Amino acid sequence: MDGPLWYAYVNLTDNGFSGWSKLPGRTPWKPIFAASEDGLLYLIVRGSNNRIYLNVLEGGVWKGWIALPRFTSVAPSTAVLGDKLHIVVKGSRDNSIWHGVMDTVSWKWLGWSRIPGSTPSVPDLASDQKNNRLYLAVRGSNNRIYINIYEEELGWLGWIQVPSDNNPTSRHSD
Repeated sequence: MDGPLWYAYVNLTDNGFSGWSKLPGRTPWKPIFAASEDGLLYLIVRGSNNRIYLNVLEGGVWKGWIALPRFTSVAPSTAVLGDKLHIVVKGSRDNSIWHGVMDTVSWKWLGWSRIPGSTPSVPDLASDQKNNRLYLAVRGSNNRIYINIYEEELGWLGWIQVPSDNNPTSRHSD
């Protein structure tokens, strides 16, 4: 209830449960995970002070928290694409949308850039390794859902509104 972080895992070979371990730190929002193909697990949280923090699980050991250079008023979103960790957050003072990138080979922070548009809610990010793309979904200020696609060479391609049925009395039966 007071925001501590707990960690546990299940060994898929024998279904053994590790038991819960408390991680240092707190978060007022849900923690966000992303996994890389090389077996690293990235944990991103919004701290109690609205800073964004990263921790990495490698070989069963947490490496420790790294404070990233940005603040947010809601949970961040993250995904791994190739050798880059991508983080998307809602601005802490407004509804702006920010995209940050970390090189997971050099552990160098590559910076933040603003994505045109805004959202009053938590953004959601997913990666498509096969097609080398990121997909970002947000709720617009008009309460409609929008998708933006990111390609490494081209950047963000632009917002597409997800079609919706605005007639609540219209129901489809199976």
